[in-house]
Amino acid sequence: MSEASHALNDPWSTLARQRAAMSFGVWLFLASEVLFFGGALLGYTIYRDLYPDAFRLAARETDIVY
Repeated sequence: MSEASHALNDPWSTLARQRAAMSFGVWLFLASEVLFFGGALLGYTIYRDLYPDAFRLAARETDIVY
């Protein structure tokens, strides 16, 4: 058995297709993370801009001395 056929997993017929699928999966995961955290940071920024007094008041409440 060659080393290339040993690295090939079940659903794929060639090593190149397996590598392309793996690469696509990684890029899809990274894109979903960027969209999720980008949306979360955008929401934080928008609400901080809309309600600056509430954020200032909340910042005083979270001033914890350890």
